Amino acid sequence: MSEQRVARLASLQPTWSVSGPAQAAGMAALKEDKYASRLIKETLKNRAAVRNSLIKLGLAVTDSQSNFLLVKVGNASDFKRRLLTKHKILVRDCASFGLPEHIRIAVGDSEACERIVTATGAMFKLRGRII
Repeated sequence: MSEQRVARLASLQPTWSVSGPAQAAGMAALKEDKYASRLIKETLKNRAAVRNSLIKLGLAVTDSQSNFLLVKVGNASDFKRRLLTKHKILVRDCASFGLPEHIRIAVGDSEACERIVTATGAMFKLRGRII
């Protein structure tokens, strides 16, 4: 296909597109009731635990009904960079959403949740101040 045609198709593609194989895997996973039920319960438990832990650190955490948490950290771009370089954890900087002081954390398994809480705690010396 020509580069011009590829560019045209790419411009029509949604920002958060999902590949065909990923869609097929997601559809197959939804058919596994026991797996889906267990995953939902684990995500709800982990989301609450992460949210409560971050609030105890003095952070403002928006309530959520998804597997993401919106957290006010100050300079989100700097926080994201430090979290990645010092702790090898990647979060979403929400400046593109008009929220330059917020990050978005994906709620994962218990181990991943413990890592993000521990790393975030290590980065805050005083309430709301990145060290």
